[in-house]
Amino acid sequence: MVWECGGRDLERRRRAAVDHLHNLGRSTRASLLFAVRDNVKESACIDPDLSDRGRQFRRRLIDKVWEDVVLITEFKSAAALYEARAAADYQELASFGTPPTVGTPQWMRAKLLYCLYPFDRSLAGKLKDPLFLLLWVISLFPLYGVRFSFFVFLFILQVANWPADTYQIILFILTFKGTQFQSGGILLLVYAFAMYTMCIKPGDLQSCTQDGPGMFIPTWLHFLDILSSGFFCWFALMWVPSTRSHTGSLEQHSEIDDVNDLLLLGSDRSSETVVMPHHKEGGCCRTAGGRRVLKLLCVDFACLVVSVSIGAWMAFLDLANMATAAGSPSSDGFGGITRVMFEQYVDSPAGRAVAFKTRVLYNLMALPFMFFMIPTLGMVVSVTRETGYNRNGYCVPFTWRPVKQTNRSCRACATG
Repeated sequence: MVWECGGRDLERRRRAAVDHLHNLGRSTRASLLFAVRDNVKESACIDPDLSDRGRQFRRRLIDKVWEDVVLITEFKSAAALYEARAAADYQELASFGTPPTVGTPQWMRAKLLYCLYPFDRSLAGKLKDPLFLLLWVISLFPLYGVRFSFFVFLFILQVANWPADTYQIILFILTFKGTQFQSGGILLLVYAFAMYTMCIKPGDLQSCTQDGPGMFIPTWLHFLDILSSGFFCWFALMWVPSTRSHTGSLEQHSEIDDVNDLLLLGSDRSSETVVMPHHKEGGCCRTAGGRRVLKLLCVDFACLVVSVSIGAWMAFLDLANMATAAGSPSSDGFGGITRVMFEQYVDSPAGRAVAFKTRVLYNLMALPFMFFMIPTLGMVVSVTRETGYNRNGYCVPFTWRPVKQTNRSCRACATG
């Protein structure tokens, strides 16, 4: 018992020493980072033909970008320093929690979450798992609501463990929007090209109206996919205030405090650095990550409005041509477009084609979200450290597995 208490006390002292060593280098990192920032500012504003307003805009833009540079540097430096105790931490994190009984829903949840979001593997490691490849293909299938149903099921699995993790929920939102571009944008374009190539028949100008792109998908299913892709992320964002960071002993805002300390430490009186504040608003704006995701979703909502507006304009032009061909007077309905004509148009080949184009256009506008699927950029958006799930289904801080040396590497080290 005495040896056990002494070992725990030694471990606490060792970890405190590592934290103290990390804090000692903070002023040096701050001086280096802000010296580089000042050089970047000077290079960006060296153009003599640049106006004062242009110089001021560039300086403010560099200051905003530099906050994320400081954030990544702090997270990565802390992770590199904590590698000294990675082996001990890995065993502790891997065995954390109670193992679920095989065959139960808890076991299935732990199996799926560890496969998709493991705490000890990167994308290179996940690609070696056949189950991950199968789930990845399902998440990209763009037809008949398969992708949306898969992500709804995945969201239920994540929030089943209350409270959910902040990083995981924000990563879920970014992944959902990123796969929207890959699935509903790129893959649907490939599908449309293949269908268009097969539907063309010599001498038949109307062949693609029956077998063309999007003709086999009802119009309501297209718009259901558009609305679900646009508003499901807002529903997921509502869960962010009830989440917390599963990063060990760190408090919820300790990461932001570290970055703010570094910003204040490296800035001077003439600097225009904007320190990341602690907001006390309610709702999704309670956390820094929630505020950043909210801005991204506002841009996505604007893309939704633009794409639907373009689709409505194309539909109006088709209906106007139909009204002109039918000889309908302009006094009937809206510009000669009657209700009966609109009902016939909705599920007609022309209506399905417009709905398909609108869907592809909106999905292609989700391109920026694909870059935020990268773990480092995901940490910038969520403003918290990376987490993952262990084999017991518990969310724990991300760490690397200890590298197992093979006999060949051991012999090389011995001879070297």
